[in-house]
Amino acid sequence: MGCTDSKDNLTPEELAIMNGELSLMYQAYQASDVDLVYRKYSNDGIININQWQNVSSKLKLAAYSAPMPPKIQKFYDSLKAENKYKLRDLLVIGIYLSTGKSIDKARLLFEAYDENDAKVLSKGDIQQMTSFIVEVAVEKTCVLIQDDDPNNVQPEEMAKFLQKLRTVKNKGKQELCKMFLGGNPALTELTMEKFVENVTMPSTVQLLTFQGVRKFIKKQEVTASKFAALTSLKKPTGPSDPKAELPKAK
Repeated sequence: MGCTDSKDNLTPEELAIMNGELSLMYQAYQASDVDLVYRKYSNDGIININQWQNVSSKLKLAAYSAPMPPKIQKFYDSLKAENKYKLRDLLVIGIYLSTGKSIDKARLLFEAYDENDAKVLSKGDIQQMTSFIVEVAVEKTCVLIQDDDPNNVQPEEMAKFLQKLRTVKNKGKQELCKMFLGGNPALTELTMEKFVENVTMPSTVQLLTFQGVRKFIKKQEVTASKFAALTSLKKPTGPSDPKAELPKAK
């Protein structure tokens, strides 16, 4: 799974979300192994319920326990449409929450969206990828927070934490896409080699974890707050030329 900060530098809210993510139990596996199992039991980019049961059994995920814990059920239900999962959605989650070298995770992440094995992704593909990653990091894994989490975060405190992220979520998607594009939003496509290079630099490798993505989005919230504070400063209401209002000599 990886962690971009020591626990001493993380808020109780962030620690509670991370503990919830651990409850899915991907951290026991290498990203390459998770990718292999998901692909083995998929068909045409889709995983149906029977295939999903095979995957969760093979990997001994928490989802295979009977009965499935309600919070985990809710998490996976949020990914499901017409009783099926998109393979790439499950791959992204497995890649982000498992262990492995950053270069391997980056390659697997690219391949999750390179469904035709073209070794090239369009800017639109990158936008879809980063949008999904942000949605999971901000909206989906928070449902996994355990009732007995040792961080004792009050519901209202968690609500404030998440609301701050949500206010800049769309901005975060744009900025994350820009980072994955190597800082050049004008690009129309990206090769695997360049993508891996872009997301494994010291300044970007943290973006291969959901915790790192939330930290990145939080920076957008801080930036937005500073900008709002600056623009709210009242401009002088008087004339720009003080001589313009001098009383005329009689």
